[in-house]
Amino acid sequence: MFDQAWPDVSLEELFTINTDGVAPNAAPHTEFHHHSLPAWDVSGGPSVEKGLTIESNKTRITKSCVLVSKLNPRKPRVSVVETVPEGEHHCASTEFVCLEPKSEEPLNFWGHLFSNKSFSENLDRIAIGSTNSHKRFSPKALLSQKIELPPEPERKLIARILDTLDTQIQKTEALIAKLEKVKEGLLHDLLTRGIDDSGRLRPSPEQAPELYKESPLGLIPREWDTATLADLSIENGKYGSGESAASYDANLPRYVRITDITSSGQLDPFSKASIAWGQAEPYMLQPGDLLFARSGATVGKTYLYDPGDGPCAHAGYVIKFRIEKSVASPKYVFLWTQGEDYWNWIGKTLRQGAQPNINASEYGEHLLKLPPAQEQYLISSMYATHVSKIRSERSVMEKAKELKAALMDDLLTGRVRVTPLLDKAQATTPA
Repeated sequence: MFDQAWPDVSLEELFTINTDGVAPNAAPHTEFHHHSLPAWDVSGGPSVEKGLTIESNKTRITKSCVLVSKLNPRKPRVSVVETVPEGEHHCASTEFVCLEPKSEEPLNFWGHLFSNKSFSENLDRIAIGSTNSHKRFSPKALLSQKIELPPEPERKLIARILDTLDTQIQKTEALIAKLEKVKEGLLHDLLTRGIDDSGRLRPSPEQAPELYKESPLGLIPREWDTATLADLSIENGKYGSGESAASYDANLPRYVRITDITSSGQLDPFSKASIAWGQAEPYMLQPGDLLFARSGATVGKTYLYDPGDGPCAHAGYVIKFRIEKSVASPKYVFLWTQGEDYWNWIGKTLRQGAQPNINASEYGEHLLKLPPAQEQYLISSMYATHVSKIRSERSVMEKAKELKAALMDDLLTGRVRVTPLLDKAQATTPA
Protein backbone atom coordinates (compact mmCIF):
# COMPACT_ATOMS: atom_id res chain seq x y z
CA MET A 1 0.00 0.00 0.00
CA PHE A 2 2.87 2.36 0.80
CA ASP A 3 5.37 1.33 -1.89
CA GLN A 4 4.59 4.06 -4.42
CA ALA A 5 7.22 6.70 -5.23
CA TRP A 6 6.91 10.06 -3.53
CA PRO A 7 5.48 12.82 -5.74
CA ASP A 8 7.30 16.10 -6.34
CA VAL A 9 5.49 18.89 -4.51
CA SER A 10 6.23 22.60 -4.38
CA LEU A 11 6.24 24.16 -0.90
CA GLU A 12 3.82 26.85 -2.08
CA GLU A 13 1.20 24.10 -2.48
CA LEU A 14 1.47 23.36 1.24
CA PHE A 15 2.41 26.63 2.97
CA THR A 16 1.71 30.34 2.97
CA ILE A 17 4.06 32.99 4.32
CA ASN A 18 2.89 34.98 7.32
CA THR A 19 3.81 38.66 6.85
CA ASP A 20 1.70 40.07 9.69
CA GLY A 21 3.82 42.74 11.38
CA VAL A 22 3.96 43.83 15.02
CA ALA A 23 5.93 46.49 16.90
CA PRO A 24 6.58 44.92 20.34
CA ASN A 25 7.94 48.14 21.86
CA ALA A 26 4.51 49.69 21.35
CA ALA A 27 3.45 47.35 24.20
CA PRO A 28 6.47 47.93 26.48
CA HIS A 29 5.22 45.92 29.48
CA THR A 30 3.88 42.95 27.52
CA GLU A 31 5.91 39.73 27.57
CA PHE A 32 6.75 38.33 24.15
CA HIS A 33 8.15 34.96 23.16
CA HIS A 34 10.77 36.45 20.87
CA HIS A 35 12.06 34.10 18.17
CA SER A 36 15.38 35.74 17.29
CA LEU A 37 18.60 34.36 15.80
CA PRO A 38 20.62 35.07 19.00
CA ALA A 39 17.98 33.26 21.10
CA TRP A 40 17.96 30.34 18.69
CA ASP A 41 21.76 30.10 18.84
CA VAL A 42 21.60 29.87 22.64
CA SER A 43 18.63 27.57 23.18
CA GLY A 44 17.18 26.51 19.83
CA GLY A 45 14.01 28.45 20.63
CA PRO A 46 12.66 31.84 21.72
CA SER A 47 13.57 34.05 24.65
CA VAL A 48 10.90 35.72 26.80
CA GLU A 49 11.34 39.50 26.77
CA LYS A 50 9.38 42.64 27.57
CA GLY A 51 8.21 44.56 24.52
CA LEU A 52 10.29 47.60 25.45
CA THR A 53 13.53 45.59 24.92
CA ILE A 54 12.59 44.41 21.42
CA GLU A 55 13.60 46.87 18.74
CA SER A 56 12.15 47.21 15.22
CA ASN A 57 9.12 45.51 13.72
CA LYS A 58 8.73 41.73 13.93
CA THR A 59 6.45 39.09 12.50
CA ARG A 60 3.42 38.45 14.68
CA ILE A 61 2.83 34.73 15.28
CA THR A 62 -0.71 33.65 16.12
CA LYS A 63 -0.89 30.19 14.51
CA SER A 64 1.10 26.99 14.25
CA CYS A 65 4.06 27.55 11.95
CA VAL A 66 7.62 26.65 11.03
CA LEU A 67 10.28 29.34 11.18
CA VAL A 68 13.17 29.01 8.70
CA SER A 69 16.11 31.42 8.92
CA LYS A 70 16.98 33.24 5.67
CA LEU A 71 20.50 34.09 6.86
CA ASN A 72 23.44 31.81 6.07
CA PRO A 73 21.37 28.73 5.09
CA ARG A 74 24.43 26.49 5.37
CA LYS A 75 23.76 26.71 9.11
CA PRO A 76 20.07 25.80 9.30
CA ARG A 77 18.12 27.52 12.05
CA VAL A 78 14.60 26.09 12.19
CA SER A 79 11.95 26.38 14.90
CA VAL A 80 8.59 24.66 15.07
CA VAL A 81 5.79 26.55 16.83
CA GLU A 82 3.22 23.83 17.49
CA THR A 83 0.64 26.06 19.16
CA VAL A 84 0.25 29.61 20.42
CA PRO A 85 -1.67 29.35 23.72
CA GLU A 86 -4.33 31.93 24.39
CA GLY A 87 -2.85 34.92 26.18
CA GLU A 88 0.70 34.31 24.94
CA HIS A 89 2.36 36.76 22.58
CA HIS A 90 4.82 35.44 20.01
CA CYS A 91 6.90 37.38 17.51
CA ALA A 92 9.75 36.47 15.19
CA SER A 93 12.68 38.27 13.67
CA THR A 94 12.16 39.15 10.03
CA GLU A 95 15.29 37.05 9.42
CA PHE A 96 12.92 34.09 9.74
CA VAL A 97 10.45 33.08 7.05
CA CYS A 98 7.25 32.19 8.88
CA LEU A 99 5.59 29.27 7.06
CA GLU A 100 1.98 28.50 7.98
CA PRO A 101 0.52 25.20 6.71
CA LYS A 102 -2.54 25.43 4.46
CA SER A 103 -3.94 22.29 6.09
CA GLU A 104 -3.18 20.20 9.15
CA GLU A 105 0.40 18.98 8.96
CA PRO A 106 2.85 17.08 11.23
CA LEU A 107 5.00 20.19 11.69
CA ASN A 108 7.83 18.29 13.37
CA PHE A 109 8.38 16.49 10.09
CA TRP A 110 8.92 19.84 8.39
CA GLY A 111 11.20 20.98 11.18
CA HIS A 112 13.42 17.98 10.51
CA LEU A 113 13.22 18.32 6.72
CA PHE A 114 14.16 22.02 6.73
CA SER A 115 17.07 21.22 9.09
CA ASN A 116 18.38 18.44 6.90
CA LYS A 117 21.76 18.98 5.26
CA SER A 118 20.56 18.32 1.70
CA PHE A 119 17.73 20.85 2.02
CA SER A 120 19.99 23.53 3.54
CA GLU A 121 22.50 22.96 0.74
CA ASN A 122 19.74 23.59 -1.81
CA LEU A 123 18.86 26.85 -0.05
CA ASP A 124 22.52 27.85 0.04
CA ARG A 125 22.70 27.50 -3.75
CA ILE A 126 19.85 29.98 -4.24
CA ALA A 127 21.01 32.41 -1.53
CA ILE A 128 22.59 35.72 -2.50
CA GLY A 129 25.26 37.68 -0.63
CA SER A 130 28.81 38.99 -0.66
CA THR A 131 30.07 36.51 1.95
CA ASN A 132 28.91 33.09 3.11
CA SER A 133 27.90 34.38 6.54
CA HIS A 134 25.71 37.11 5.00
CA LYS A 135 23.99 35.13 2.26
CA ARG A 136 20.19 35.14 2.28
CA PHE A 137 17.49 33.48 0.22
CA SER A 138 14.18 35.18 -0.51
CA PRO A 139 10.88 33.90 0.95
CA LYS A 140 9.59 33.50 -2.60
CA ALA A 141 12.59 31.31 -3.48
CA LEU A 142 11.87 29.15 -0.44
CA LEU A 143 8.24 28.60 -1.51
CA SER A 144 9.39 27.62 -4.99
CA GLN A 145 11.45 24.72 -3.63
CA LYS A 146 10.20 21.27 -4.63
CA ILE A 147 10.52 18.19 -2.47
CA GLU A 148 9.60 14.55 -2.78
CA LEU A 149 6.68 14.40 -0.33
CA PRO A 150 6.02 11.19 1.63
CA PRO A 151 2.37 10.32 2.37
CA GLU A 152 1.10 11.76 5.64
CA PRO A 153 1.37 8.45 7.59
CA GLU A 154 5.05 8.24 6.62
CA ARG A 155 5.60 11.91 7.49
CA LYS A 156 4.19 11.32 10.96
CA LEU A 157 6.27 8.19 11.55
CA ILE A 158 9.48 9.79 10.27
CA ALA A 159 8.88 12.73 12.60
CA ARG A 160 8.23 10.38 15.54
CA ILE A 161 11.49 8.47 14.93
CA LEU A 162 13.58 11.63 14.68
CA ASP A 163 11.76 13.21 17.66
CA THR A 164 12.72 10.18 19.75
CA LEU A 165 16.37 10.74 18.92
CA ASP A 166 16.00 14.46 19.67
CA THR A 167 14.58 13.60 23.09
CA GLN A 168 17.51 11.30 23.82
CA ILE A 169 19.99 14.00 22.76
CA GLN A 170 18.24 16.66 24.87
CA LYS A 171 18.17 14.41 27.96
CA THR A 172 21.88 13.66 27.54
CA GLU A 173 22.67 17.36 27.10
CA ALA A 174 20.74 18.15 30.30
CA LEU A 175 22.63 15.41 32.16
CA ILE A 176 25.98 16.74 30.91
CA ALA A 177 25.05 20.27 32.02
CA LYS A 178 24.16 18.91 35.47
CA LEU A 179 27.41 16.93 35.69
CA GLU A 180 29.42 20.00 34.63
CA LYS A 181 27.83 22.03 37.41
CA VAL A 182 28.54 19.28 39.94
CA LYS A 183 32.14 19.17 38.67
CA GLU A 184 32.72 22.80 39.64
CA GLY A 185 31.52 22.22 43.20
CA LEU A 186 33.37 18.91 43.45
CA LEU A 187 36.68 20.52 42.44
CA HIS A 188 36.27 23.23 45.07
CA ASP A 189 35.40 20.71 47.79
CA LEU A 190 38.25 18.35 46.91
CA LEU A 191 40.81 21.17 46.98
CA THR A 192 39.57 22.67 50.26
CA ARG A 193 38.13 19.72 52.24
CA GLY A 194 39.72 16.64 50.68
CA ILE A 195 38.79 13.02 51.39
CA ASP A 196 38.64 11.45 54.85
CA ASP A 197 39.60 7.92 55.94
CA SER A 198 36.19 6.60 54.87
CA GLY A 199 36.82 7.68 51.27
CA ARG A 200 34.23 10.46 51.40
CA LEU A 201 34.46 14.22 51.28
CA ARG A 202 35.60 15.54 54.65
CA PRO A 203 32.92 17.56 56.53
CA SER A 204 33.23 21.31 55.99
CA PRO A 205 34.85 23.62 58.59
CA GLU A 206 31.35 24.80 59.54
CA GLN A 207 30.26 21.22 60.20
CA ALA A 208 33.43 20.02 61.96
CA PRO A 209 35.80 22.90 62.87
CA GLU A 210 37.96 20.52 64.94
CA LEU A 211 39.13 18.84 61.69
CA TYR A 212 40.82 22.03 60.44
CA LYS A 213 43.72 24.32 61.30
CA GLU A 214 44.91 27.77 60.27
CA SER A 215 47.51 28.13 57.49
CA PRO A 216 48.89 30.90 55.24
CA LEU A 217 46.11 29.87 52.84
CA GLY A 218 43.36 29.94 55.46
CA LEU A 219 41.73 26.89 57.04
CA ILE A 220 43.03 23.52 55.84
CA PRO A 221 42.46 19.97 57.12
CA ARG A 222 44.73 19.13 60.08
CA GLU A 223 46.56 16.43 58.11
CA TRP A 224 47.45 18.86 55.30
CA ASP A 225 50.44 21.14 54.85
CA THR A 226 51.36 23.95 52.46
CA ALA A 227 54.24 24.03 49.99
CA THR A 228 55.50 26.15 47.13
CA LEU A 229 55.63 24.82 43.61
CA ALA A 230 59.44 25.02 43.78
CA ASP A 231 59.40 22.80 46.91
CA LEU A 232 57.68 20.07 44.91
CA SER A 233 59.89 20.21 41.82
CA ILE A 234 63.09 18.57 40.64
CA GLU A 235 63.42 21.05 37.79
CA ASN A 236 62.23 24.41 39.02
CA GLY A 237 60.80 26.61 36.28
CA LYS A 238 62.85 25.64 33.25
CA TYR A 239 62.26 27.88 30.24
CA GLY A 240 61.60 26.20 26.91
CA SER A 241 63.26 26.42 23.53
CA GLY A 242 63.27 29.71 21.66
CA GLU A 243 63.41 28.05 18.26
CA SER A 244 60.78 28.88 15.66
CA ALA A 245 58.19 26.21 14.98
CA ALA A 246 57.75 24.32 11.73
CA SER A 247 54.57 22.88 10.27
CA TYR A 248 53.60 19.66 12.00
CA ASP A 249 55.45 16.47 11.10
CA ALA A 250 54.40 13.30 12.93
CA ASN A 251 57.99 12.01 12.72
CA LEU A 252 59.30 14.95 14.77
CA PRO A 253 58.58 16.00 18.37
CA ARG A 254 55.53 18.18 18.84
CA TYR A 255 56.47 21.73 19.80
CA VAL A 256 54.20 22.83 22.67
CA ARG A 257 53.55 26.57 22.57
CA ILE A 258 51.43 28.72 24.87
CA THR A 259 48.68 28.83 22.24
CA ASP A 260 48.50 25.03 22.20
CA ILE A 261 47.41 24.72 25.86
CA THR A 262 43.63 24.79 26.20
CA SER A 263 41.51 25.90 29.15
CA SER A 264 40.76 22.23 29.90
CA GLY A 265 44.47 21.51 30.38
CA GLN A 266 44.90 19.54 27.18
CA LEU A 267 46.74 20.20 23.93
CA ASP A 268 44.75 21.72 21.09
CA PRO A 269 44.34 18.95 18.49
CA PHE A 270 43.88 21.51 15.71
CA SER A 271 47.00 23.57 16.41
CA LYS A 272 50.20 21.60 15.95
CA ALA A 273 53.81 22.45 15.19
CA SER A 274 57.08 20.47 15.15
CA ILE A 275 60.67 21.04 16.16
CA ALA A 276 63.79 19.20 14.93
CA TRP A 277 65.11 16.43 17.17
CA GLY A 278 68.45 18.16 17.72
CA GLN A 279 66.82 21.41 18.79
CA ALA A 280 64.21 19.60 20.92
CA GLU A 281 66.55 17.38 22.95
CA PRO A 282 67.18 19.72 25.95
CA TYR A 283 63.47 20.50 26.21
CA MET A 284 61.87 17.07 25.81
CA LEU A 285 59.02 16.35 28.22
CA GLN A 286 58.84 13.43 30.63
CA PRO A 287 55.99 12.02 32.77
CA GLY A 288 55.49 14.34 35.74
CA ASP A 289 56.28 17.50 33.76
CA LEU A 290 53.82 20.30 34.39
CA LEU A 291 53.83 23.19 31.91
CA PHE A 292 52.72 26.75 32.61
CA ALA A 293 51.96 29.40 29.98
CA ARG A 294 53.88 32.46 31.17
CA SER A 295 52.61 35.23 28.90
CA GLY A 296 49.94 36.37 26.49
CA ALA A 297 46.25 35.58 26.43
CA THR A 298 46.80 32.02 27.71
CA VAL A 299 48.93 33.01 30.74
CA GLY A 300 48.25 30.72 33.70
CA LYS A 301 46.96 27.78 31.68
CA THR A 302 48.65 24.49 32.48
CA TYR A 303 49.28 21.13 30.86
CA LEU A 304 50.44 17.91 32.54
CA TYR A 305 52.45 15.95 30.01
CA ASP A 306 50.66 12.85 28.76
CA PRO A 307 52.94 10.34 26.99
CA GLY A 308 49.89 9.48 24.87
CA ASP A 309 50.44 12.83 23.13
CA GLY A 310 53.71 11.51 21.74
CA PRO A 311 57.19 13.05 22.01
CA CYS A 312 56.92 16.73 22.97
CA ALA A 313 59.27 19.63 23.64
CA HIS A 314 58.21 22.96 25.13
CA ALA A 315 58.64 26.39 23.63
CA GLY A 316 60.18 29.52 25.10
CA TYR A 317 57.07 31.10 26.57
CA VAL A 318 56.22 27.86 28.36
CA ILE A 319 57.76 27.11 31.79
CA LYS A 320 58.30 23.54 33.00
CA PHE A 321 58.20 22.24 36.57
CA ARG A 322 59.12 18.56 36.93
CA ILE A 323 57.15 17.38 39.95
CA GLU A 324 59.05 15.14 42.39
CA LYS A 325 56.74 12.11 42.61
CA SER A 326 58.03 11.10 46.04
CA VAL A 327 56.82 14.47 47.36
CA ALA A 328 53.62 15.17 45.40
CA SER A 329 51.33 13.63 42.84
CA PRO A 330 51.75 15.48 39.51
CA LYS A 331 48.05 14.86 38.84
CA TYR A 332 47.12 16.52 42.13
CA VAL A 333 49.35 19.54 41.46
CA PHE A 334 47.84 19.87 37.99
CA LEU A 335 44.35 19.61 39.50
CA TRP A 336 45.27 22.39 41.93
CA THR A 337 46.01 24.65 38.95
CA GLN A 338 42.42 24.22 37.79
CA GLY A 339 41.00 25.51 41.08
CA GLU A 340 39.79 28.85 42.37
CA ASP A 341 42.75 29.58 44.69
CA TYR A 342 45.25 29.17 41.85
CA TRP A 343 43.36 31.45 39.49
CA ASN A 344 42.90 34.07 42.21
CA TRP A 345 46.69 34.00 42.63
CA ILE A 346 47.15 34.38 38.86
CA GLY A 347 44.94 37.48 38.94
CA LYS A 348 47.00 39.04 41.75
CA THR A 349 50.43 38.11 40.37
CA LEU A 350 49.95 38.82 36.67
CA ARG A 351 51.86 41.83 35.35
CA GLN A 352 49.67 43.67 32.89
CA GLY A 353 50.94 45.22 29.70
CA ALA A 354 51.13 44.56 25.99
CA GLN A 355 52.06 40.99 26.93
CA PRO A 356 50.65 40.04 30.38
CA ASN A 357 53.18 37.71 32.03
CA ILE A 358 54.34 35.77 35.08
CA ASN A 359 57.97 34.62 35.31
CA ALA A 360 59.39 31.30 36.49
CA SER A 361 60.47 32.46 39.96
CA GLU A 362 56.98 33.83 40.63
CA TYR A 363 55.43 30.52 39.60
CA GLY A 364 57.93 28.75 41.84
CA GLU A 365 56.81 30.85 44.83
CA HIS A 366 53.18 29.92 44.35
CA LEU A 367 51.85 28.35 47.57
CA LEU A 368 49.42 25.45 47.43
CA LYS A 369 47.61 23.21 49.88
CA LEU A 370 49.25 19.80 50.13
CA PRO A 371 47.39 16.74 51.47
CA PRO A 372 49.27 13.55 52.43
CA ALA A 373 50.43 11.55 49.40
CA GLN A 374 47.70 8.91 49.55
CA GLU A 375 44.99 11.55 49.82
CA GLN A 376 46.43 13.39 46.81
CA TYR A 377 45.94 10.25 44.72
CA LEU A 378 42.41 9.74 46.08
CA ILE A 379 41.47 13.35 45.28
CA SER A 380 42.82 13.07 41.73
CA SER A 381 41.08 9.73 41.22
CA MET A 382 37.68 10.94 42.43
CA TYR A 383 37.82 13.96 40.16
CA ALA A 384 39.04 11.89 37.19
CA THR A 385 36.14 9.46 37.66
CA HIS A 386 33.65 12.33 37.46
CA VAL A 387 35.34 13.81 34.37
CA SER A 388 35.34 10.36 32.77
CA LYS A 389 31.58 10.12 33.30
CA ILE A 390 31.09 13.48 31.54
CA ARG A 391 33.24 12.31 28.62
CA SER A 392 31.25 9.08 28.42
CA GLU A 393 27.96 11.00 28.25
CA ARG A 394 29.42 13.32 25.60
CA SER A 395 30.35 10.26 23.56
CA VAL A 396 26.79 8.94 23.88
CA MET A 397 25.44 12.32 22.76
CA GLU A 398 27.79 12.56 19.76
CA LYS A 399 26.84 9.05 18.63
CA ALA A 400 23.14 9.93 18.91
CA LYS A 401 23.73 13.07 16.83
CA GLU A 402 25.62 11.07 14.20
CA LEU A 403 22.82 8.51 14.11
CA LYS A 404 20.20 11.24 13.75
CA ALA A 405 22.12 12.94 10.93
CA ALA A 406 22.41 9.64 9.06
CA LEU A 407 18.76 8.75 9.66
CA MET A 408 17.57 12.20 8.60
CA ASP A 409 19.32 11.84 5.29
CA ASP A 410 18.02 8.29 4.75
CA LEU A 411 14.42 8.81 5.90
CA LEU A 412 13.81 12.28 4.46
CA THR A 413 15.08 11.32 1.02
CA GLY A 414 13.24 7.99 0.91
CA ARG A 415 16.51 6.06 0.68
CA VAL A 416 15.23 4.08 3.67
CA ARG A 417 11.48 3.68 3.88
CA VAL A 418 9.41 3.33 7.04
CA THR A 419 6.68 1.46 5.14
CA PRO A 420 7.45 -1.89 6.79
CA LEU A 421 6.65 -0.33 10.17
CA LEU A 422 3.44 1.16 8.81
CA ASP A 423 2.40 -2.13 7.20
CA LYS A 424 3.09 -3.93 10.49
CA ALA A 425 1.04 -1.37 12.41
CA GLN A 426 -1.88 -1.78 10.02
CA ALA A 427 -1.67 -5.57 10.22
CA THR A 428 -1.90 -5.50 14.01
CA THR A 429 -4.71 -2.91 14.16
CA PRO A 430 -8.15 -4.51 14.74
CA ALA A 431 -10.57 -4.06 11.85
